[in-house]
Amino acid sequence: MEIQSNLSSIFLLEVPIGWGWRWETNAGNISFGANIKYMGLSCFNFPISATISNQEAHYTLPRFENFKISHWFGIDLGLLYSPLDSLHLGLVAKNINVPTFTILGKNYKIMPQFRFGLSYEFAQYFALTFDADLAPNHLLFDHSPKTQMIGGGLLMDFYWADLRFGLMGDMANKFEQGVIMTGGINLLGFLDIAIQASSKMFDAKEYKVPNYMTIKVGGSFTF
Repeated sequence: MEIQSNLSSIFLLEVPIGWGWRWETNAGNISFGANIKYMGLSCFNFPISATISNQEAHYTLPRFENFKISHWFGIDLGLLYSPLDSLHLGLVAKNINVPTFTILGKNYKIMPQFRFGLSYEFAQYFALTFDADLAPNHLLFDHSPKTQMIGGGLLMDFYWADLRFGLMGDMANKFEQGVIMTGGINLLGFLDIAIQASSKMFDAKEYKVPNYMTIKVGGSFTF
């Protein structure tokens, strides 16, 4: 008996370059930022086959086929208003040019996203934060499910590391994932690691596993 299957994966790569400007006024400081980024969407197909005969199984190792990549660029904008040295209000608009990719005859569009946030700094090293999506957003592409996140947390900003802890939820889906707990660390202003896990669980044999969990790793530098 021969068994054949095909696994497909899609990867999105972003390489951003940003600029920022700041104006000091009697009513507070106003900062504006712009970001232009290279975006590459890659598609991989992994054909897998297995042959079973006389109670023996023979597997064919996966190999890359139909590797495709589509290139485009994205534009992000940001506005920050600081009426006090300790109070900051921000607005971000991402992918305002609707980056569009074509792979294997199918179009993938990344729709714009708009988000509001504020922070209040206190006791030198600490800040309370709040942010929310201003409208439902597609999870990734224009045909993917929508989410609308709202959340808040505590930031501890030390010289060599920043620590973050918070809670958030998805308003667009009536918080069906429960409360999502978040945590993160930024080392030396470069390496950033973030983890999110929902309070709702499902059974996996003898263990309870969150039904939503993500781990993100990134890096950046300023010059």
